[in-house]
Amino acid sequence: AYITMKIFDEEQNKLNNFNQKDGHLQNVNINVLVLDGNNDEFYSSNGTTDEKGFFETRFWIPDNYNRDSLTATIDAENENSKSSKILQMYTIGKEK
Repeated sequence: AYITMKIFDEEQNKLNNFNQKDGHLQNVNINVLVLDGNNDEFYSSNGTTDEKGFFETRFWIPDNYNRDSLTATIDAENENSKSSKILQMYTIGKEK
């Protein structure tokens, strides 16, 4: 699974356009925590956005993993602001 994010200055990207070419923020601290359906940690990652405002992380979901929902909480923080988003993902593995 891949999670790609791009961090923008909200004043320069009022329409929340992922493909906007300017207004991105570099060196923003990113923390990603993915929990399984039992709220156990499935994966975590942290780092900073690059010169184009991107941060990408990826993780392996085993082929034999049960059908489950995964919840990713993504926190972005720099000296000026803090933001958090939640993504819901579903695995298409074997039935429990």
